[in-house]
Amino acid sequence: MSTTDRDADVTVVIPTHNRRTACRSAVLSALGQTVAAHEVLVVVDGTDPGAYDGFEDEVDDKRVRVLRPAVSQGPSGARNLGVQEATTRLVAFLDDDDVWLPNKLERQLATIETSVGSDVAFVSTTAMVAVGTHRAVRWPARDPEPDEPVADFLFGLGSGPHRGRVVQTSTYLTTREVAAATPMRGRSFEDWDWLIRASRIARSTPPNRPRSTAPTAYQTTRTASATTIRSCRMRLVTRSRRALARCDNGN
Repeated sequence: MSTTDRDADVTVVIPTHNRRTACRSAVLSALGQTVAAHEVLVVVDGTDPGAYDGFEDEVDDKRVRVLRPAVSQGPSGARNLGVQEATTRLVAFLDDDDVWLPNKLERQLATIETSVGSDVAFVSTTAMVAVGTHRAVRWPARDPEPDEPVADFLFGLGSGPHRGRVVQTSTYLTTREVAAATPMRGRSFEDWDWLIRASRIARSTPPNRPRSTAPTAYQTTRTASATTIRSCRMRLVTRSRRALARCDNGN
């Protein structure tokens, strides 16, 4: 449970697909925040029948609700369903194979309240990503410059794609209004596509500085080899251009 008596006006949305054990860790990290979320929605997407039976009893917290749509919609559709079902003003996304550090929501809410104003529509934190078993890297590798467009930050010219400028879905805290107005789409790099489109209708604040007094607020359990990372970067060239083309066309 939360270490404070406050109940934040936040719904945590966790899409999941055949990752019950990892999803449990994600849910527990959301439930263990120093500022308690109002609810945690687990959206089961296209899994084997019965794979998540009894999940609510397993985590044993009345804030957790499991949604089981009849048709697989992919991660984007699962997140969109969570947004539709959310009952709070704010929505935070968390992937089923990621975990939050305990003060993730507290830091983001404090940033909204004290740094950028209560009307801010989007805030993100940095992430630490495991590479193998002995090393972690920071995502994004640098913070956006003041007034730097999101698309330029993610895909700016002058160097190869990616360049560590990753703002990952599990770091997003946004308003339900913005999330509903810009539903996620696609199955690859849907988070970056969403960022570009959402930035056109919402005022945002960049990730919290790594020199902040609190530790990085989010951690991923994913691992990747150098070969995998290089391969991913090659794929990003084409896909990032397609995402930008769709956005430039107003889609």
